[in-house]
Amino acid sequence: PPLEPLWLMGRCATLRSDHLGATRCFERCEQLARELRRDDYRELALQGRVRLAQLEGDAPRERALLEQLASFRTPEESWSVARDWGARLLAEDHGAQAAQFLERYEPGEDAHAADREEWNLLVGSARLRSGELSAAREHFERVSETEGGELGVLALASLALYEQRESEALALLEPERVARFSPRGAARAEALLGEAYARSGELGLAREHLQAALDSALEWEQRSFGARSAELEAPTARAAGSVIGERLGLHSVALLADVLARSGEPLEAVRVIEDTQSRSLRRGEGALTREAVLEWAGAYELGLLTWVVGADFSLAAHLAPDGQVSVARIPRGRRALADAVRRLREALLGAAGDDGARERCERLANGFLAEFAPGPVAESLRRSARSAGNAPRLLLGLHGPLEGAPLEALPWNNLCGEGVALATLAGLPSARVGARVGARELERWALLGGPLDRAGGERLPGARFELAAALEVRPQSRLELGAAFGRAALESALRGREPLHLATHLVEQAGEWRLEVSPGEQLSLAEIAALRPAAPLAVLSTCSSGDGAFVDAEGLFGLARAFLAGGSRNVVVTLWPVEDAAAAHFGAAFHRALAAQGEHPSPARACAAARQELRRAGFASSEWAAFRLLGRD
Repeated sequence: PPLEPLWLMGRCATLRSDHLGATRCFERCEQLARELRRDDYRELALQGRVRLAQLEGDAPRERALLEQLASFRTPEESWSVARDWGARLLAEDHGAQAAQFLERYEPGEDAHAADREEWNLLVGSARLRSGELSAAREHFERVSETEGGELGVLALASLALYEQRESEALALLEPERVARFSPRGAARAEALLGEAYARSGELGLAREHLQAALDSALEWEQRSFGARSAELEAPTARAAGSVIGERLGLHSVALLADVLARSGEPLEAVRVIEDTQSRSLRRGEGALTREAVLEWAGAYELGLLTWVVGADFSLAAHLAPDGQVSVARIPRGRRALADAVRRLREALLGAAGDDGARERCERLANGFLAEFAPGPVAESLRRSARSAGNAPRLLLGLHGPLEGAPLEALPWNNLCGEGVALATLAGLPSARVGARVGARELERWALLGGPLDRAGGERLPGARFELAAALEVRPQSRLELGAAFGRAALESALRGREPLHLATHLVEQAGEWRLEVSPGEQLSLAEIAALRPAAPLAVLSTCSSGDGAFVDAEGLFGLARAFLAGGSRNVVVTLWPVEDAAAAHFGAAFHRALAAQGEHPSPARACAAARQELRRAGFASSEWAAFRLLGRD
């Protein structure tokens, strides 16, 4: 008897936006269903949890739950399984694959009308993504003929815009019809209307509708997550939610920023770009102001360079230290940008010992920089560099696929002079930059690493040399190596406020990343985040410490994010695994460069100097280009 009430209570809690209550009901229902071997209610409970993950924009959790469903339900048996996997393929920009998959599992003629409607919408969307316009129209028109027709109308308006028939989209979305839409449908209609007016050159109307769509998404975020504010105060190692990315879509943000720039408000365009991305870093602080964005740019000799990546195009914006703004449109959307990032990474990793490969890598790096810092933006950077002095610092707001791009390998010297020092962030974490780290804060370090397995064997022999090199530069530091590097030692260091250099393995286990400690134990990212590591500077010398699970409009959630969200000001990470010798060489060079700067050390400059030292020492680009400074400097 409890199964159906638990499931219904979970659904009611979902409708009330009580996500914690809904989760408890669905989890209890699922547990009871497993005990009673009732796969029907186990499926319903998991579907409820999938829906919550979708509402919260938690893509990793959604995928994990879908995998649980697929362990006992096949797409032939369950339309919900086929639907959700097809939707994931579509969300990941695999249009042709999604269409083929969904057509294989078409609901039968006796299926519920809602299932048939969902199927037509998904297949139509997949065909549209693949450029098959007539097939997309056929599916969308079937939906528009069903009762209500809201989703069908929105789909047909999207198709009209894709085919550059703005007047048809405007006619489909006439006010009386949109007034009958659900709140979510109305927000989507506002975004489509904004795009139609933007393409027609009616910038005032475009801004009005795009801003209405954004306001709707933010209002929904507040309503949905307000009840979870206490839970979300603690930094987590994964996304708590991505309303902008999953509900509104970054394409609409890119459109609004473009409209603002074209309307003579480029500073507001920069504010919108930064305010709508990585909102979880500033949870509880409210919206960024123009003054806050100006303060951030003014704290760096070369200002702030940021991007927003839409479905069909991207926007680059440079906010100079003096407040001047330059905005340029890039004709690449998310999928094309992700491909460009992949090619650049592959070229860097394959460039060792091969002159032809190195030349190709240099061509790709030059082309990448020219495309993603286009004409007006490049000239703005050059203008700032003329008065910036030696080793100027540039803050990069890396959003979307750019967060994984090895921008440290690009020829920035061509634009900004010698010794450019990059500081990168996935979003501005607060309204104030805050005071920079002083030399006295960096005198005594916690140097930890070199985990042992349960038999006493060294899991990372190179850590011994890496930490010894750091200790030579910082003799007042404390070293906890090998057997001394246990769970208690790491937890104590994470709770403390000393700078931290950590050399260990970062491993993935059951879909979760964990740090290895002695003897053969591990700390999960959730445990690390709960300790709120707030070091002034942390060097995370682990494999791919700068990587993580990507959530659109929020960025990568991994080890580095746990440190930044906990309050760490600066974090040195690696974009991919590096050899022990390169890690030791970089660590020593970084500490030497930092110590040599006197009273006003700059981790960004030290990181740039250490990368340059690795290049001079003959290390391949696959080694020196992997190191990145995340933080405020």
